Amino acid sequence: MFRLIRPLGLLAVLILGFLAVMQVAPSQASVLACDRDYWVDPAGSNANPGTLAEPWATLEHAYYTVPDNSCTVWFNPGVYDAASLLLNPGGSDHRFTTTTTFKSLQPYKAVLQNPGKVLDFQGVQNMVLEGFEIKQTTPAPEPAHPMIDFHRRTSPVIFAQNITFRDNIIHDANGDDIALIKGGVQYITFEKNIFYNQGVNEQILDINSALDVTVRDNIFFNDLLVDGSNTKSFISIKDTNENVDGYLGSERIKIQRNVFLNWQGFVWAKFIQVGDGGPAYHSAKDIQIENNLMIGNSQSQIGDAIGVSGAKDVTFSNNTITGDLPASSYAMEIIIEGENPLNENIKFFNNIWSDPTGTMGTPLGGGTDDFSDGDPTSTTNLVLDNNFYYNGGESIPDGDVLSPNVDDVNRYIANPGLNTNQSGVVLPKWNGSSFTSGNATTNQEFLRLVNAYGAISGSSPASGVANPTYAPSVDILGNARPGSPSMGAYEPLGFSSSIQLTKSSNKDIAEVGDSIQYTVQIQNTSDNSSPNLVIDSITDTLQGELTNPSNTDSNTCGSVLGFNSSCTITYTYTVQSGDPDPLVNTALVQTHPQGYSFTVEDNDSKEVQIVNFGINLDKSSDVSKAVPDDDIVYTVVITNTSSPGSPNLVFDAITDSLQGDLTKPQNYDTSNCTGSLAPGVFCTITYTYTVKDSDPNPLVNTAAVETHPSGTSLNVDDSDTSSVIIGDNPGVFLPIVTK
Repeated sequence: MFRLIRPLGLLAVLILGFLAVMQVAPSQASVLACDRDYWVDPAGSNANPGTLAEPWATLEHAYYTVPDNSCTVWFNPGVYDAASLLLNPGGSDHRFTTTTTFKSLQPYKAVLQNPGKVLDFQGVQNMVLEGFEIKQTTPAPEPAHPMIDFHRRTSPVIFAQNITFRDNIIHDANGDDIALIKGGVQYITFEKNIFYNQGVNEQILDINSALDVTVRDNIFFNDLLVDGSNTKSFISIKDTNENVDGYLGSERIKIQRNVFLNWQGFVWAKFIQVGDGGPAYHSAKDIQIENNLMIGNSQSQIGDAIGVSGAKDVTFSNNTITGDLPASSYAMEIIIEGENPLNENIKFFNNIWSDPTGTMGTPLGGGTDDFSDGDPTSTTNLVLDNNFYYNGGESIPDGDVLSPNVDDVNRYIANPGLNTNQSGVVLPKWNGSSFTSGNATTNQEFLRLVNAYGAISGSSPASGVANPTYAPSVDILGNARPGSPSMGAYEPLGFSSSIQLTKSSNKDIAEVGDSIQYTVQIQNTSDNSSPNLVIDSITDTLQGELTNPSNTDSNTCGSVLGFNSSCTITYTYTVQSGDPDPLVNTALVQTHPQGYSFTVEDNDSKEVQIVNFGINLDKSSDVSKAVPDDDIVYTVVITNTSSPGSPNLVFDAITDSLQGDLTKPQNYDTSNCTGSLAPGVFCTITYTYTVKDSDPNPLVNTAAVETHPSGTSLNVDDSDTSSVIIGDNPGVFLPIVTK
């Protein structure tokens, strides 16, 4: 819905009315069939047709070139080191009228990076970006730029909208916001991403005069070099440009089912700041903050978990705030600044506030515990009702604007049974191939943190006592809440679901051209009270979707896997020239319990060493001609020419057509060819042969070596032939050597 806040004049009304016609809600995007998938590779060329065999080179070119037919553009692994300026041309080349997906072929292995803006969305519509690693590099430009910038195009005026960022790792801005969502953009969704390390004096997400933004199922944290750095809130919701874009205030913003941890910013900043800057209007309206987990593991002081300043209709429900969380106050700061009108309708329901250390709201250097900060006269209709509190057995502190013992008449005070040991929190930081924990996906990291630090049991005093009127329909994992829901973000299920994937191969070492048979075994390892697991996808980084029969040799996996049941998939892969060494590929299974929406997944990787095995046998003689009764001394040199680091070559046989088995001492004069030979190493055999009257002319003999790489059944062989002229022939004769 397009809303005019104040009279703007006839021309402005006509322009904005035209823009309103141009804006399309997500459900209205056209759905057409794409002719094929399109491909991008760092080694490709934008002169190519964008096929798998001839890919494009850049995201920007793909954006302007891919047909507007609900297409998918796949990005091969590699670094895409450039900014992508994405403008919506409008008119007949509107980008896009259909949902168009840009997706990394292997999760997080396609890297989008640039010192300045990495992605600049100017009026872009109906676009999905999925599975990338996105980061800024150094040195930072002057002035610094947001890593990702969403805004309207001014000529022609087109608002960016219907853009989804899903399952990306987005980190390390070098001087500004990670993402700036501004200027009337609408229907922007961030889901299942991991964000960390905004720039100096900036936010991770800066939602500034935007509508219908949804932030769900993400992880936000800091991993900066020093604690107490000069960064602001993880998420800021505001409007600092007045009604230049036709709006006053960011509106209809949902912050749902996220994990926040390891604060390292300013001592006055917040995990989430709602309203900011002191304008003469509500800069944030209709804000839902629900089912989030805020972990207070850091040794840096935070201002408060949430801040409200000049906002209207803010609901903070079923969130879990847990841990020491050194702070100015443990819960919230509610104020007005500058020309702000009074805050209106700020409400807190069904939250868990749990500091097991007994220092709820104590600043880092010590002081008085404090539940809340601010001015109680700054808000009309401020509500604190039916929340759960725990301060390690100490009394719950009062606050400046809200005091649980006074204002929350339906309060619960008890130990909710959350994990109190946060000293060993493993941050979900990406190292290029996996997370520090060893997990491979953002979802696995999300589940790890929620289950470790946000879960309560069915016997917890926080279970089943939330006010259902204000409880969201699902919990932080997307599970439906019952008629008597629980406090906080997590709803105990009464069962545990898990799955195990094991990947193996018939070879640990292979050469180019070899066929490797992979086996993927999947077992439902849930407890016997868990519902059956519905298989959503089984993917492999080499082979793609393993539920596609064309990608497998055999598959016993159906659509559902029962308790303790297993299934097996096999497929064959032929090693290609250019495959990396080692060849590492990962299989991933994603499922959900029947009747529930949360994901249960597992993955396993298999590493196969790719080598070029080689052996070289060189045979020579000390003379080029001889007569009967002459002695000829033959020399055999054997060299392992295999790739560095490959297994030793084990000798199976060394033979000679004149002398027989050259591994027997009676058949040689000297030899150091025993056991095996390492890459780059050679050995030598010499033996003496006396020419007989019956020997042919020329005297030709061949030496041969047979080996196998240690630990394999591969055959690596070579031979060489030497020729000596027999008789008194004129001229100079050289040995004849053939290979």
